[in-house]
Amino acid sequence: MKTFGTDITTDDIVDSLAFFDSWEDRYRYIIDLGKELPSMDEALQTEANQVKRLPKSCLAI
Repeated sequence: MKTFGTDITTDDIVDSLAFFDSWEDRYRYIIDLGKELPSMDEALQTEANQVKRLPKSCLAI
């Protein structure tokens, strides 16, 4: 598996997710990957970067 901060292609993601049998396992894997991400710079944590209509507050750039 590649480390965050390097080039990850859609093919890499599809290959990784194909390993799992159920959508629940794929979902759990994606959540675990998100937990490995570095913290977002506070300067980017603005309302403009906030993802709307989610049960929990999320930011995207």
